[in-house]
Amino acid sequence: MSIKARPAALLSLIALASALLVVAPAFAQETSRDQTPQKTEVEEKVEVRLVEVSVTATDKKGAAITDLKPEDVRVSSRGRDMRIAFVERIYDEVEEARVLPEVRMKIEAPGGMIEGPAETRPHKPHYFIFMIDVENDDKLQRPRAMNEINEFIVGNMTEADFAAVVAFNGKIHVEVPFTKDRGVLTDAINRAYARPPRPQITKYRRIQQLIDVLEECVSNVNESVHTADESCLQDTARAYAEELTPNSRTFLDALEGIVRYAGGLQGRATVFAVSHGVAINPNLELMEAVRAVMGDTRQIQRIQLDLTMGEGVRYEADKLIQLALSEGVSYYFLDRTSAPSAGGGAKQQGFYQAGIDPQGFAHRQPQADMGEVSGATGGAFIINKSVYDGLVDAMEKERGRYTVGFYVDELLGRNDLKKLRVKAKRRGVRLNAGRGTYKHSKVQDTGLGEIRFGKTNVLEGEKKGRFIPFTILAPPRRLGYERAENAVAAQLTLHVIVQTVTGEVLTDAYHFLSHAYPLRQWELGKEEPVAIGGWLEAPPGSYRLIAQLRNAKTGQGGRIVREMKVVVD
Repeated sequence: MSIKARPAALLSLIALASALLVVAPAFAQETSRDQTPQKTEVEEKVEVRLVEVSVTATDKKGAAITDLKPEDVRVSSRGRDMRIAFVERIYDEVEEARVLPEVRMKIEAPGGMIEGPAETRPHKPHYFIFMIDVENDDKLQRPRAMNEINEFIVGNMTEADFAAVVAFNGKIHVEVPFTKDRGVLTDAINRAYARPPRPQITKYRRIQQLIDVLEECVSNVNESVHTADESCLQDTARAYAEELTPNSRTFLDALEGIVRYAGGLQGRATVFAVSHGVAINPNLELMEAVRAVMGDTRQIQRIQLDLTMGEGVRYEADKLIQLALSEGVSYYFLDRTSAPSAGGGAKQQGFYQAGIDPQGFAHRQPQADMGEVSGATGGAFIINKSVYDGLVDAMEKERGRYTVGFYVDELLGRNDLKKLRVKAKRRGVRLNAGRGTYKHSKVQDTGLGEIRFGKTNVLEGEKKGRFIPFTILAPPRRLGYERAENAVAAQLTLHVIVQTVTGEVLTDAYHFLSHAYPLRQWELGKEEPVAIGGWLEAPPGSYRLIAQLRNAKTGQGGRIVREMKVVVD
């Protein structure tokens, strides 16, 4: 199967590519993380007695607590204390460089690691994604925000930190895959901010237009009596919801796409989203606008708005949270927007009653909804006019983040997992907890395909070892390909790992690929295996080469393991 390059734009993870006849990566990169591979027919073993919850530990000044222990934490549900199984810190400080065999590896697929071949990593890596939202962020002082992010990257990221940059302007654009090259990252941030947003009116102008239309539904207005045409209100509310819901879904799809990309790392990743976010359900701001028009009276309780509007999007947001928890991805939202000043109705030419502020409500609702997403996944919603200060705050919280595991005697429902009570038993420690989730371990298909080695050569010069070419072969029918117009296609994560025989990761390479076959070829059963080449250089010794392929949408896939011994005569 030939491999050709094309522009590195992230295809939707919801609608698969339709006519791609070659491997074409949406984005790719080289990484280093041990991971638990996937299974072709995703078979999950749920250890129902073990629940995990992400917890951030800080002192009263907001500084990270880096030595939290099991005896410092109390977790309870339904008034019953749980038995703590472990407390594991997520963000490890840069450790002393490990002394390991010097291995180099390259996957010969387009869009590979910017730094060149992956080499032995002396430090355990951390993975971050900067999401630049040019649609829902403050449009003022963007050059300042861009410069502050670049200042943070250059001055605050350690040698163990890898980062990717993603832009959102109604679509996802991956400006650069994971890299630790600070110059490449700052250039990517600049490109992200240069992307134009879609034409749209501000949410505050949109709310005012809604109020203007609602006021047309009101009759017999005087100082004490407001009545309304209920069908007019219903029609207006429905039209408003139909206008907002697609934008909410588009934004959630973008967040999901980022989770699926980061989830391919099979470990922890953190997203810094510079964004105000979007409101998930329009009902609440709709009701606030109705209150602004009719006043806060009992009459408003009789207005039968369709309260199911937006519930589908709410369900999608909940699925996003569950996906992020299972993939080990946390969101931090960094909001630098300013709340609007309260105003009055356009037609009524007066101010709203005390406590009624439709523009302010429309500003706060996205913060509340995105705060739920970030908080549930172990992150936070941070409001700060300075993006630099917000990033510093987020990183400090990340340094104090832990996974707390505890045992349960009986099955906890979804609402129980949302309402866990996590408190510190240690004085001076403050804990903020995310949503609980059951510990999942995925059973892998370890016979997915094969790795074939080519003719090896002894390395020239002072460096002893061998150059070893290899080809990864996998049957596509076990990878969850789906029909897309005149082709069958899938978006795959590929993680290739070199380990010692004792399981210590030396280096690895990570790619995200969009792959398709012609429909006719697929229907005749004449498709060739997915074939991806690569090479490695290794000194004498025994190693393990692992290739893990996974369908980013369905989770189908598996791993291929090949033992090897390098000998130099």
